Formats: sequence, structure tokens, C-alpha cells
Amino acid sequence: MWLVELSRDNYLGYVTGLFGVAVLLSMLSYFIVSRVPTKTFITDSYTNWQPMFSSEGRRIMRSFYVDQSSIAFFDRPLLESIESVIYVKDSLHHEIEAMLAAQSLKQLMFDGVTNLGLFRRHLVAHLKARTDINQNMYLVVRQLAPTANGLPIEIYCFSQSTDWVDYEEVQASIFEYVFAVASYFDLTIFQSPSGRDIHALAREPRAAKVAARRSA
Repeated sequence: MWLVELSRDNYLGYVTGLFGVAVLLSMLSYFIVSRVPTKTFITDSYTNWQPMFSSEGRRIMRSFYVDQSSIAFFDRPLLESIESVIYVKDSLHHEIEAMLAAQSLKQLMFDGVTNLGLFRRHLVAHLKARTDINQNMYLVVRQLAPTANGLPIEIYCFSQSTDWVDYEEVQASIFEYVFAVASYFDLTIFQSPSGRDIHALAREPRAAKVAARRSA
């Protein structure tokens, strides 16, 4: 069965029947069946997902935002922080040690070696080490234009499996790793403050005043 998407009518389903004047679509929920006029596929744009399922991989293209105030030059404490991260010891770690042996920290700063640059390279190494990522298709971790929400870092690669469930599991696994490992590089993933954050900030001045009165 072919999976097609009609954006205008918000239809996403499998073609289960072809008639002279209509196409029968079974929605992904499997509880709704729609008859779509055949002319709709001529007059309106639609997406045919079948070539993707028949291809060697399914594209993953998603961004996360880095708090720009957490971007800093590389230094020795950063190396000590990332020593325990998987894959770094096998590749990036040795490269960093070589840089430190050949250059001073001041020279590394002059060359623009930052925690974000090392983080991007680590993510590329992580993706290349995964067996669920197609290594024969494009794989890149890149910066996008800065926004008010931070600096977007986009992961662009292809999963080995085109199955929807497998694809979502691979994509989720990648970004769970990103969010967990970012702190090892002294980077902060940006998110808008929640009500809990604002409440905590409001309590800080009051707590400071109470502490000052008690110490007086």
C-alpha cells in the first residue's frame, strides 16, 4: 500500500482502493476511511511517501538550541570533563591531547577552539559509531542562524530503517543523548522558562533578605 499525504485537507493515509472518480484512503488510525476525488491528486499538491519507504534510509533533520552565553573557549578543565564521555577517548580525546601538547591554551583560543566546536565534532563521531544510522548517506551537524531562543544546532542524517516506529526510536535516542551529554561540554540547552522557573527566581530575593536578617 502507498502512503500519501494531502496537506490541504490534512489527510495522511494508505491507498486501499482505486476507483474511477475516487481514491480510498485508510487513515493511519485505521478507524477512518476517506474517499478522495481522483481530480484532487491532479489539481492539488500531495506527498507520496512510498519512495521513502523503498529507499535506503529515512531523513532525520531536527535542531536543538544552545544558550549562547554557555559557549566558551577550550581549556584543560573541559578536557577533564569530557574524558568520561563515550567515544571521546577513542577519537576526539587523543586529538585534543595532541593539540595541547603542540600548542599553548592561548594559541588554542586564538585558533578559535571552543566547547561548541568540540561538541559538534563529538556528535558527528557519535552518529558515525551508531549502527542504526546509514553511513552511506549525508551526515552533518551544523549551525543555523542565531535566534532569540539561542543558537540552533541541526542534526542531519538518515536512519537505516524506514519503519515509522524504528525511525522515531532512533531519532528520540539521538536527542536524548544530546541533552544528556551537553553538560559534559559545559553547554546549556536553551528552553523557555516555565512557571516553576519564574517562581524560583521570585523566591531568591526573599530568601536572601531572610538570610540577611538572620545573620544581622
